[in-house]
Amino acid sequence: MMLKGPNHTPLRAVLFDLDGTLYDSERQEILTMRRLFCDDIGLEMDEGEIVEYIGVPSREVLEQLAPDRVEEMLAVWLDYQGEFLVESRLFPGVLGILQSLSRSGLGLGVVTGQNKPELEATRRHIGIDALIDVWVSADDASFTKPHPAPVRLALETLGCPPDQAVMIGDTRFDMEAGRKAGTLLGVALWGVKDVTPLLEYQPDFFFE
Repeated sequence: MMLKGPNHTPLRAVLFDLDGTLYDSERQEILTMRRLFCDDIGLEMDEGEIVEYIGVPSREVLEQLAPDRVEEMLAVWLDYQGEFLVESRLFPGVLGILQSLSRSGLGLGVVTGQNKPELEATRRHIGIDALIDVWVSADDASFTKPHPAPVRLALETLGCPPDQAVMIGDTRFDMEAGRKAGTLLGVALWGVKDVTPLLEYQPDFFFE
C-alpha cells in the first residue's frame, strides 16, 4: 500500500488518534464519566453534556470539574474504565488496515489524549502493539493535543519529517495538532458526528 501526499511525495509515517479513530470507546467513556461525574463528584449532567468531554484528557477534565480532588478522581476514573472496558473495541476493519500499512514499511504511531495508565489498559485490551512503532500518551509530551508537541514527539521517535507524515483523527484536537506540527491531515469519518468544524483545517484526506 503506497500513500502519497498532494505533491505526490511518498509518505513515510501514519499517525493515528486512538479514541474515535482506531478504537470505539464512546460507550465505555460515557458510562465511566456518568458514574464519576454524578455519583462521585455530585454533578447533574445528561448524556449530551457528558459527550462534550470525550476526547479531552481526563486530568484536564478533572482540573475543571473537581480541581481539589484531581488525583483521587483520576484513580476512580481508571477503575471505572476497567469495569466498562468490555464496552469498547477496535473499529471494524482497523486491524486489517494496520497490518497492511505495517507490511508496506510505513512507520505507525498513536497519539492519544489517554494518560499513561489508561493507555496501558487499552493496549492490553486491543492487542495491536506488534503493529505500532510509537505510542504517545497525554503524559509523554510537555503539552497535550491540540498543541503540536505530542505529534512532534511521535515524528521524532519515528525519524520522519512532518511533510512526509499524515495525522489521522476525528476531532479538531487532532487536526490542529497535526497542522501546527506540519503534517498532512486525514479525517476518520466513521468517528465524526459533524465534519463541518474540521473543514476549516483543510484536511488532505477523508477516510471512510
